[in-house]
Amino acid sequence: RFRNVTGVQTCALPILFNKFSNYYPPGQSYYNTIINGLNDVLLYNISTNQWSATQMKSSVILPTAISLQNRGLAFFAGGLFNYSNNNNGNIFNPSNVVNIFNGSHWTIGYLSQAKVSMGSATFEELDLVFFIGGQGSVASATNIIDIYNARTNTWTTSQLTLSFFQLVTYAVSLQKTKQLFFIGYYNELYIYNYTNNVWYSVNINFSPLGIASFDKFNQVYLIVVNNLQYSIIVYDALTGTFSKLITRSEEHTSELQ
Repeated sequence: RFRNVTGVQTCALPILFNKFSNYYPPGQSYYNTIINGLNDVLLYNISTNQWSATQMKSSVILPTAISLQNRGLAFFAGGLFNYSNNNNGNIFNPSNVVNIFNGSHWTIGYLSQAKVSMGSATFEELDLVFFIGGQGSVASATNIIDIYNARTNTWTTSQLTLSFFQLVTYAVSLQKTKQLFFIGYYNELYIYNYTNNVWYSVNINFSPLGIASFDKFNQVYLIVVNNLQYSIIVYDALTGTFSKLITRSEEHTSELQ
C-alpha cells in the first residue's frame, strides 16, 4: 500500500506522480516501521495517453510539490529522508534538497535549511517560487521563506516579521496584486505583499482548514469551522474585507469537499 502520493501539473510538461514512501511489510503497522524515501516518478503524458518513468536525484518522503508553468519546471522540495515512530523515539530526518524537473532531466537545488510541511506558491510573471515556513524538527517550526528565481537560477531567503509564527500548512498567491496568502494552525491569514516587501496578518476568528485563490476577482477563499459549522469565507485583496459565501453544518460537509 503506497502512502502520500503527490501530484503536480505543469503546462509544458506531463503530469508527474511520485511514490514518495515505501509500502508496509505484510502484517506490519505504521508504528515501529522505518519509512524510507523513494526517488521513483511516474509520468503521464495527456497528449499521448502514455506512461513513462524517471527518477529524482534524491530520495525523499513528503516533499512539497509545485510547478512554475511559465518555465515548464516541477519542484519537489524538502521532505524527509526517512521517518519512524518507534519504542526508541522518533526518527525525523528532514531534507534541504530540491529536485527540479524540466521535462527531460533532473537538477538539484537547496533550501537554506532542511524542513518538511512547507507551504508553496508562485508568481508566474516574475518566475518566482516560494517555499514558506515548514517544520525543521519534530517540535519546531521555521519562519524562513526560500525563494527561487528561475530567470537567474538563484536562491534567496526572506523572513517573516510577525510576532510569532506557526507551521505553514497551505499557501496560495494572487498574480495581479503580487501577494502571497498562507495559513497555519491558528486563527490568522498571513499575507505577504511582494511589491513593498511587507508581511502582516489578519485575524479571521476561526481556524482555517483550507485556502484557495481566484486571480480573476482578486479573491482568496478560506474554509473555516466553528461549533460544527463549516463556512467558506471570501477575502477581497483589493478592499481588504471579508464576506461569508456559504455555511453548512457537520452533516452536510460532503457538499464542501
